[in-house]
Amino acid sequence: MGSFTPKEDNKIILFVTREKQPDAEQYEDELIGHVLLWEGPNDHFAEDRMLEAGRTGDEVHLFYRERHHTDFTYIGQLALYCCERLTDRPSRFVFRCA
Repeated sequence: MGSFTPKEDNKIILFVTREKQPDAEQYEDELIGHVLLWEGPNDHFAEDRMLEAGRTGDEVHLFYRERHHTDFTYIGQLALYCCERLTDRPSRFVFRCA
């Protein structure tokens, strides 16, 4: 589903589906315990904001579901653990649930 940044708000909201529809972009995303492995979007939308969130006071929040066409569950606020920033394909992020 993607990432959303509500206008004039300090929140970045991620809607992540592990098992995506066959015709959808097949990002490799998975929640393992309290750790989210997430590939950012191809357009690199909001990457700078996520990388700077700890410094700027922005909050990253996660809604997650295992399979497409099921309900999302609010997991909570995330803290960035590390990131492999890429330009030719989606960047790879590792978040911890706060």
